[in-house]
Amino acid sequence: MSDVVLRVMDLRKTYVDGDVETPVLKGIDLEFHRGEFVALMGPSGSGKSTLLSILGTLLRPTSGEVELVGNRLSTLDDAAVTTFRNQHIGFVFQFHHLLPDFTALENVMFPALPGRPDDLRATRARAAELLRRVGLSDRADFRATKLSGGQKQRVAIARALMNAPDVVLADEPTGNLDHETGEEVLGLMRELCRENGTMFLISTHDEEIAARSDRVVRILDGRVKSSDLSSPGR
Repeated sequence: MSDVVLRVMDLRKTYVDGDVETPVLKGIDLEFHRGEFVALMGPSGSGKSTLLSILGTLLRPTSGEVELVGNRLSTLDDAAVTTFRNQHIGFVFQFHHLLPDFTALENVMFPALPGRPDDLRATRARAAELLRRVGLSDRADFRATKLSGGQKQRVAIARALMNAPDVVLADEPTGNLDHETGEEVLGLMRELCRENGTMFLISTHDEEIAARSDRVVRILDGRVKSSDLSSPGR
């Protein structure tokens, strides 16, 4: 794979609280390619969450650059960043963050509504197809509160893919699931990565996820400790 979809250049983040400065990211350089399935690992406090937030445009870096599909994000104002995020980035969280009073189908549709409010038929059809792909066609009209934990996470994955993003960022996506359900969700994400050419970056402490990834990026004390291909046989 030589198609770079996401590039990080000398990325730094320092939090300031009064006179106290706490450097969290200390010069991160990374490249991610279209269709890669990458595990992001490191101990608590290593900077993983901060890096994921910056890559997802939820947090601005102190310095350095993030380039996504050829766009340098530092050149975009807040309104443009919001639009860009919606078009190019999908998110899957440990706690799915579904809207409880809405159906599975409606939850999947939401990311597309700001850009296509007048094309509900196409939006609904796209959401229904994604639910079919994650094996939940028969749960499309169930409210989120009526779904199991694994079903909710499948809906969250479908929602992340609604706008056909270039990148999906996942923060401990199997951390709140039992082992069997977590394996199913991980397998589904890998299948969708291969089928759609979407780059998945999974922040995790789970070495099993690392073993099944294309590459493992390990962060320690705000720096990249290693960025290696995973073991064969994943």
